[in-house]
Amino acid sequence: MFRLMLNSHANIHIPPEAWFLGELVARLPRNRRLSQQEIREAQEIILQNERWSDWKCPLEKLEAALVFQKAPTLAELIQEVFFNCSLCGSKLIWGEKSPRHSHLITQIHEIYPQAKFIHLIRDGVDSCMSIFDRGWYDRNFRRICEHWNSTVRSARQAKRFGADCYLELHYEDLVRDPESKLKTVCEFLGLPFFKSMLQYQSRIAGDIAAGESNLHSSLNDGLKSNLIGIGHGKITGKQKIVFNIICGKTNSEMGYSYFNLNFYEKLTEPFILIFLWIEKKTHNLIFRLKTSRLIKK
Repeated sequence: MFRLMLNSHANIHIPPEAWFLGELVARLPRNRRLSQQEIREAQEIILQNERWSDWKCPLEKLEAALVFQKAPTLAELIQEVFFNCSLCGSKLIWGEKSPRHSHLITQIHEIYPQAKFIHLIRDGVDSCMSIFDRGWYDRNFRRICEHWNSTVRSARQAKRFGADCYLELHYEDLVRDPESKLKTVCEFLGLPFFKSMLQYQSRIAGDIAAGESNLHSSLNDGLKSNLIGIGHGKITGKQKIVFNIICGKTNSEMGYSYFNLNFYEKLTEPFILIFLWIEKKTHNLIFRLKTSRLIKK
Protein backbone atom coordinates (compact mmCIF):
# COMPACT_ATOMS: atom_id res chain seq x y z
CA MET A 1 0.00 0.00 0.00
CA PHE A 2 2.69 2.47 1.02
CA ARG A 3 4.80 1.61 -2.04
CA LEU A 4 1.86 2.34 -4.32
CA MET A 5 1.25 5.65 -2.55
CA LEU A 6 4.86 6.67 -3.16
CA ASN A 7 4.75 5.49 -6.77
CA SER A 8 1.75 7.75 -7.31
CA HIS A 9 4.06 10.73 -6.74
CA ALA A 10 5.41 12.38 -9.88
CA ASN A 11 9.02 12.13 -8.69
CA ILE A 12 9.25 8.70 -6.98
CA HIS A 13 9.43 5.13 -8.24
CA ILE A 14 9.86 1.96 -6.19
CA PRO A 15 9.85 -1.26 -8.25
CA PRO A 16 8.91 -4.73 -6.95
CA GLU A 17 11.17 -6.09 -4.23
CA ALA A 18 14.78 -6.15 -5.43
CA TRP A 19 16.13 -9.13 -3.54
CA PHE A 20 19.23 -9.05 -5.72
CA LEU A 21 20.33 -5.83 -3.99
CA GLY A 22 21.12 -7.72 -0.80
CA GLU A 23 23.20 -10.27 -2.70
CA LEU A 24 25.12 -7.53 -4.50
CA VAL A 25 25.86 -5.77 -1.21
CA ALA A 26 26.96 -9.02 0.43
CA ARG A 27 29.15 -10.36 -2.39
CA LEU A 28 30.74 -7.34 -4.09
CA PRO A 29 33.20 -4.74 -2.73
CA ARG A 30 31.62 -1.54 -1.45
CA ASN A 31 34.73 0.60 -1.09
CA ARG A 32 36.34 0.59 -4.54
CA ARG A 33 35.50 0.52 -8.24
CA LEU A 34 34.43 -2.78 -9.76
CA SER A 35 36.41 -4.79 -12.28
CA GLN A 36 34.86 -6.14 -15.49
CA GLN A 37 34.75 -9.58 -13.88
CA GLU A 38 32.85 -8.17 -10.92
CA ILE A 39 30.40 -6.41 -13.25
CA ARG A 40 29.76 -9.74 -14.98
CA GLU A 41 29.31 -11.34 -11.56
CA ALA A 42 26.78 -8.63 -10.68
CA GLN A 43 24.82 -9.45 -13.83
CA GLU A 44 24.73 -13.14 -12.93
CA ILE A 45 23.60 -12.34 -9.38
CA ILE A 46 20.75 -10.23 -10.73
CA LEU A 47 19.65 -12.71 -13.39
CA GLN A 48 19.72 -15.71 -11.06
CA ASN A 49 17.71 -14.03 -8.32
CA GLU A 50 14.23 -15.52 -7.96
CA ARG A 51 12.53 -12.10 -7.83
CA TRP A 52 14.24 -10.58 -10.87
CA SER A 53 11.45 -11.82 -13.15
CA ASP A 54 9.04 -9.49 -11.31
CA TRP A 55 10.78 -6.56 -12.98
CA LYS A 56 9.91 -7.88 -16.48
CA CYS A 57 13.16 -6.46 -17.81
CA PRO A 58 14.58 -7.89 -21.07
CA LEU A 59 18.12 -9.24 -20.92
CA GLU A 60 19.40 -6.74 -23.47
CA LYS A 61 18.13 -3.87 -21.32
CA LEU A 62 20.03 -5.15 -18.28
CA GLU A 63 23.16 -5.71 -20.38
CA ALA A 64 22.95 -2.14 -21.71
CA ALA A 65 22.57 -0.77 -18.18
CA LEU A 66 25.79 -2.55 -17.13
CA VAL A 67 27.95 -0.94 -19.84
CA PHE A 68 30.11 1.79 -18.31
CA GLN A 69 32.65 4.19 -19.78
CA LYS A 70 34.74 3.83 -16.64
CA ALA A 71 34.74 1.27 -13.86
CA PRO A 72 31.69 1.94 -11.63
CA THR A 73 31.33 1.75 -7.89
CA LEU A 74 28.73 -0.64 -6.54
CA ALA A 75 26.52 2.37 -5.78
CA GLU A 76 26.71 3.52 -9.41
CA LEU A 77 26.00 0.01 -10.73
CA ILE A 78 22.92 -0.44 -8.55
CA GLN A 79 21.63 3.01 -9.47
CA GLU A 80 21.95 2.30 -13.20
CA VAL A 81 19.97 -0.92 -12.79
CA PHE A 82 17.19 0.86 -10.92
CA PHE A 83 16.99 3.78 -13.34
CA ASN A 84 17.22 1.74 -16.54
CA CYS A 85 15.67 -1.64 -15.74
CA SER A 86 12.64 -0.66 -13.67
CA LEU A 87 9.86 1.69 -14.76
CA CYS A 88 11.62 4.59 -13.08
CA GLY A 89 11.84 6.61 -16.28
CA SER A 90 12.49 10.28 -15.63
CA LYS A 91 11.50 10.19 -11.96
CA LEU A 92 14.05 11.81 -9.64
CA ILE A 93 14.03 9.33 -6.77
CA TRP A 94 14.18 5.55 -6.79
CA GLY A 95 13.64 3.38 -3.77
CA GLU A 96 13.63 -0.22 -2.59
CA LYS A 97 11.20 -2.07 -0.33
CA SER A 98 12.29 -5.46 0.92
CA PRO A 99 11.90 -6.18 4.66
CA ARG A 100 14.86 -8.59 4.47
CA HIS A 101 17.17 -5.68 3.67
CA SER A 102 16.48 -4.23 7.11
CA HIS A 103 19.40 -6.43 8.19
CA LEU A 104 21.70 -4.58 5.76
CA ILE A 105 20.99 -1.06 6.99
CA THR A 106 24.63 -0.32 7.86
CA GLN A 107 25.96 -1.61 4.53
CA ILE A 108 23.35 0.29 2.51
CA HIS A 109 24.16 3.48 4.40
CA GLU A 110 27.84 2.90 3.66
CA ILE A 111 27.08 2.71 -0.06
CA TYR A 112 24.57 5.56 -0.07
CA PRO A 113 25.40 7.95 2.83
CA GLN A 114 22.64 10.33 1.72
CA ALA A 115 19.98 7.61 1.50
CA LYS A 116 16.76 8.20 3.41
CA PHE A 117 15.17 5.34 5.34
CA ILE A 118 11.42 5.32 5.99
CA HIS A 119 10.47 2.72 8.59
CA LEU A 120 6.78 1.82 8.32
CA ILE A 121 5.85 0.18 11.63
CA ARG A 122 2.72 -1.82 12.41
CA ASP A 123 1.52 -3.30 15.69
CA GLY A 124 3.58 -6.47 16.08
CA VAL A 125 0.52 -8.51 16.97
CA ASP A 126 -1.21 -7.64 13.69
CA SER A 127 2.01 -8.20 11.74
CA CYS A 128 2.78 -11.60 13.30
CA MET A 129 -0.79 -12.85 12.94
CA SER A 130 -0.83 -11.74 9.30
CA ILE A 131 2.34 -13.75 8.64
CA PHE A 132 0.86 -16.69 10.54
CA ASP A 133 -2.37 -16.57 8.50
CA ARG A 134 -0.35 -16.68 5.28
CA GLY A 135 1.38 -19.88 6.37
CA TRP A 136 4.92 -18.49 6.25
CA TYR A 137 7.67 -19.97 8.46
CA ASP A 138 5.64 -23.22 8.53
CA ARG A 139 3.17 -21.40 10.82
CA ASN A 140 5.73 -21.69 13.62
CA PHE A 141 4.75 -18.75 15.83
CA ARG A 142 8.11 -18.61 17.61
CA ARG A 143 9.97 -18.20 14.33
CA ILE A 144 7.42 -15.63 13.11
CA CYS A 145 7.88 -13.57 16.27
CA GLU A 146 11.67 -13.81 16.03
CA HIS A 147 11.49 -12.69 12.39
CA TRP A 148 9.32 -9.66 13.22
CA ASN A 149 11.40 -8.70 16.25
CA SER A 150 14.78 -8.93 14.52
CA THR A 151 13.56 -7.15 11.37
CA VAL A 152 12.06 -4.22 13.29
CA ARG A 153 15.08 -3.84 15.56
CA SER A 154 17.46 -4.03 12.59
CA ALA A 155 15.52 -1.43 10.61
CA ARG A 156 15.50 0.87 13.61
CA GLN A 157 19.31 0.97 13.57
CA ALA A 158 18.98 3.62 10.86
CA LYS A 159 17.81 5.98 13.59
CA ARG A 160 21.44 6.59 14.51
CA PHE A 161 22.04 8.20 11.09
CA GLY A 162 20.01 11.22 12.23
CA ALA A 163 16.62 12.81 11.60
CA ASP A 164 17.60 13.79 8.04
CA CYS A 165 18.09 10.13 7.13
CA TYR A 166 15.47 8.27 9.18
CA LEU A 167 11.71 8.62 9.55
CA GLU A 168 9.38 6.38 11.54
CA LEU A 169 5.83 6.10 10.31
CA HIS A 170 3.06 4.05 11.92
CA TYR A 171 0.78 2.06 9.66
CA GLU A 172 -2.22 2.86 11.85
CA ASP A 173 -1.61 6.63 11.52
CA LEU A 174 -1.20 6.31 7.76
CA VAL A 175 -4.54 4.52 7.44
CA ARG A 176 -6.42 6.94 9.71
CA ASP A 177 -4.92 10.16 8.32
CA PRO A 178 -3.19 9.41 5.00
CA GLU A 179 -2.95 12.96 3.69
CA SER A 180 -1.26 14.37 6.78
CA LYS A 181 1.20 11.48 7.04
CA LEU A 182 2.05 11.53 3.34
CA LYS A 183 2.74 15.24 3.60
CA THR A 184 5.21 14.41 6.39
CA VAL A 185 6.85 11.81 4.14
CA CYS A 186 7.12 14.26 1.24
CA GLU A 187 8.64 16.91 3.52
CA PHE A 188 11.18 14.34 4.74
CA LEU A 189 12.09 13.56 1.10
CA GLY A 190 12.28 17.24 0.14
CA LEU A 191 9.37 16.93 -2.31
CA PRO A 192 5.99 18.60 -2.68
CA PHE A 193 2.88 16.62 -1.75
CA PHE A 194 0.71 15.35 -4.63
CA LYS A 195 -2.99 14.56 -4.14
CA SER A 196 -2.48 11.68 -6.57
CA MET A 197 -0.78 9.77 -3.74
CA LEU A 198 -4.21 9.26 -2.18
CA GLN A 199 -5.47 7.56 -5.36
CA TYR A 200 -2.90 4.77 -5.17
CA GLN A 201 -5.40 2.07 -6.24
CA SER A 202 -5.01 3.11 -9.87
CA ARG A 203 -1.52 1.63 -9.76
CA ILE A 204 -2.46 -1.81 -8.44
CA ALA A 205 -2.66 -3.56 -11.82
CA GLY A 206 0.68 -2.22 -13.06
CA ASP A 207 2.77 -2.17 -9.89
CA ILE A 208 1.92 -5.42 -8.12
CA ALA A 209 3.94 -8.44 -9.28
CA ALA A 210 1.79 -11.22 -10.73
CA GLY A 211 2.85 -13.70 -8.06
CA GLU A 212 1.80 -11.32 -5.27
CA SER A 213 -1.69 -10.35 -6.45
CA ASN A 214 -3.39 -12.75 -4.00
CA LEU A 215 -1.28 -11.51 -1.09
CA HIS A 216 -2.39 -7.94 -1.67
CA SER A 217 -6.02 -8.47 -2.69
CA SER A 218 -7.20 -6.20 0.17
CA LEU A 219 -5.64 -3.22 -1.62
CA ASN A 220 -8.72 -3.08 -3.82
CA ASP A 221 -10.82 -2.28 -0.75
CA GLY A 222 -9.00 1.00 -0.08
CA LEU A 223 -7.93 2.25 3.34
CA LYS A 224 -9.84 0.30 5.96
CA SER A 225 -9.36 1.05 9.64
CA ASN A 226 -11.02 -2.25 10.58
CA LEU A 227 -7.71 -3.98 9.77
CA ILE A 228 -6.14 -2.12 12.70
CA GLY A 229 -5.98 -4.48 15.67
CA ILE A 230 -7.33 -7.42 13.69
CA GLY A 231 -4.61 -9.71 15.03
CA HIS A 232 -5.73 -9.15 18.60
CA GLY A 233 -9.00 -10.89 17.83
CA LYS A 234 -7.27 -13.95 16.37
CA ILE A 235 -4.34 -14.61 18.69
CA THR A 236 -4.57 -17.56 21.09
CA GLY A 237 -3.59 -17.61 24.76
CA LYS A 238 -0.39 -19.52 24.07
CA GLN A 239 0.52 -17.17 21.22
CA LYS A 240 0.04 -14.19 23.54
CA ILE A 241 2.64 -15.63 25.91
CA VAL A 242 5.08 -16.36 23.06
CA PHE A 243 4.57 -12.85 21.69
CA ASN A 244 5.19 -11.23 25.08
CA ILE A 245 8.40 -13.23 25.58
CA ILE A 246 9.90 -12.50 22.16
CA CYS A 247 8.31 -9.27 20.92
CA GLY A 248 6.82 -7.58 23.97
CA LYS A 249 9.72 -5.22 24.69
CA THR A 250 10.11 -4.16 21.06
CA ASN A 251 6.37 -3.69 20.59
CA SER A 252 6.29 -1.50 23.70
CA GLU A 253 9.22 0.59 22.43
CA MET A 254 7.28 1.15 19.18
CA GLY A 255 4.37 2.62 21.13
CA TYR A 256 2.21 -0.50 21.36
CA SER A 257 1.80 -2.76 24.39
CA TYR A 258 2.35 -6.08 26.08
CA PHE A 259 -0.54 -8.49 26.64
CA ASN A 260 -2.03 -8.54 30.12
CA LEU A 261 -2.02 -12.25 30.91
CA ASN A 262 -4.66 -13.93 33.02
CA PHE A 263 -3.82 -16.09 36.04
CA TYR A 264 -3.63 -19.34 34.04
CA GLU A 265 -1.46 -17.76 31.33
CA LYS A 266 0.95 -16.42 33.96
CA LEU A 267 1.29 -19.92 35.43
CA THR A 268 1.95 -21.33 31.97
CA GLU A 269 4.53 -18.70 30.95
CA PRO A 270 7.65 -20.31 32.57
CA PHE A 271 6.91 -23.66 30.93
CA ILE A 272 6.42 -22.06 27.51
CA LEU A 273 9.69 -20.16 27.98
CA ILE A 274 11.51 -23.47 28.56
CA PHE A 275 9.72 -25.04 25.59
CA LEU A 276 10.74 -22.16 23.30
CA TRP A 277 14.38 -22.51 24.40
CA ILE A 278 14.38 -26.27 23.67
CA GLU A 279 12.58 -25.82 20.36
CA LYS A 280 15.01 -23.16 19.19
CA LYS A 281 18.07 -25.20 20.18
CA THR A 282 16.65 -28.24 18.37
CA HIS A 283 15.84 -26.20 15.26
CA ASN A 284 19.35 -24.71 15.16
CA LEU A 285 20.95 -28.14 15.61
CA ILE A 286 18.91 -29.63 12.76
CA PHE A 287 19.80 -26.65 10.55
CA ARG A 288 23.53 -27.07 11.28
CA LEU A 289 23.36 -30.81 10.51
CA LYS A 290 21.59 -30.17 7.21
CA THR A 291 24.09 -27.46 6.29
CA SER A 292 27.01 -29.75 7.16
CA ARG A 293 25.65 -32.52 4.93
CA LEU A 294 25.16 -30.10 2.02
CA ILE A 295 28.75 -28.87 2.37
CA LYS A 296 30.07 -32.44 2.37
CA LYS A 297 28.10 -33.24 -0.78
